[in-house]
Amino acid sequence: HNYDLGVSFYTNKVGLFTINGFYKEISELIYRLPKYEPHFIENLQASGAPASLIESLTAPEALYDSQIYDARSTNNNKPINNPNKSEFYGFEISWQSNFWYLPGVLSGLVLDLNYSMIWSGTELPYIGFVPGIDSSGFFPIPVDLAVYEKRESRMLDQPAHLFNARIGWDYKGFSTRLSFRYQGSTITSVDPLYSLLDEQNNAMFRIDLNARQMITERFSVSLDIANLNNYIDDRVVDAQGQYFPRRSEYYGMNIILGLRYDF
Repeated sequence: HNYDLGVSFYTNKVGLFTINGFYKEISELIYRLPKYEPHFIENLQASGAPASLIESLTAPEALYDSQIYDARSTNNNKPINNPNKSEFYGFEISWQSNFWYLPGVLSGLVLDLNYSMIWSGTELPYIGFVPGIDSSGFFPIPVDLAVYEKRESRMLDQPAHLFNARIGWDYKGFSTRLSFRYQGSTITSVDPLYSLLDEQNNAMFRIDLNARQMITERFSVSLDIANLNNYIDDRVVDAQGQYFPRRSEYYGMNIILGLRYDF
């Protein structure tokens, strides 16, 4: 299900102002189930696992060679369709304006703002274990029985906040745009049991600059500077405010000087 509702209005001085609300309900979202072994099936069914999950686990087995994939094979992070509903909803506000009515060179100012607040939620299935007794032999022995469990979580790769701002100035043959982008933290992978061990990408804030100068009607010079603030992409585990680094990717600043001629 996908529902959107938006309202926009425009005036010469205000520009274009828009508010949008959205709600999305997603079924059978692809998810990877850790610590699965085919012989768990009967216990998972007995503990209340949905029929759609059992089908996701058993249907692909016909594709495997029984000599290399049997009842005791461990298939860690097996891809399945999540049997639980996922929700994604929020609102977006945007404003685009050109300050043509300001005096002198200020009339070339342009502004583009966009903000989104997002809520998301799902229930992630996982395999838990409870103590039991195996009575199939002459002597009963204690065993761990696999059971179906689930826990609440945000959807993967979905930030709670997004903000984009672009400030520009156009004057005769010169045009420039300074862009700011903020994206809140996102969950990138989940631990099947403990939310404290979920991995996340830290919030991102990045600044880019674009400028262009017309030399003649057909010839122009451009300058593009990406990641002006040297943003570093950090992945961490956030355990109640204690951050444990998992990975950092440093891209540095990227500068491109270009010449353009239109034939």
